[in-house]
Amino acid sequence: MIQEVIQRLGADIAAGLQPAETDCLAVREQIAASKPMSIAEIYEALSKAGCMDLEIARICGRTLRNVRTLSAVYRQEGIRNLVAEGRVSVSMAYQAIEDSDLTGLSALATLQAGIVMSLKKRAQRTGRAPSGGQGAASILLGEELATLGIPSIGKQDAGEPRAGLHGALSRLAQVLVRAAS
Repeated sequence: MIQEVIQRLGADIAAGLQPAETDCLAVREQIAASKPMSIAEIYEALSKAGCMDLEIARICGRTLRNVRTLSAVYRQEGIRNLVAEGRVSVSMAYQAIEDSDLTGLSALATLQAGIVMSLKKRAQRTGRAPSGGQGAASILLGEELATLGIPSIGKQDAGEPRAGLHGALSRLAQVLVRAAS
């Protein structure tokens, strides 16, 4: 049903016609009952039907920022799955995608670095040791940094996972600073 509506909307826009209000209303009702990645699928279908982001925003009754954010997250398959499972928020995923464009690191590695940093901040607030996949994040960050020619985590860091992660995060911060300037 929704696919037919999307096709009609795409055909109307391609023909230079004003989209039917009933079709727009059907899409808005579908969106109102959906989760973020389902909404992103609708945005992607409208995009494939020939609608631009601004037209999608108008049809769906959403902001252009919302359309661009969810579309960017949807196009990153690994991150899309994490958001769909509820493991990561849309805003954190989108921030990782933006940061990855600046640093050249993969969006997934940037996201993992962000998760680790948020765990460290939470640990500082609560006074408890951070839990989570710090070791996996260290390995992935080390691989990503090596592809950029930045020295990987050394053997001196191997005995202490947090020290290795700290070094990788420090190198990531240096890359971010260089990219921003």
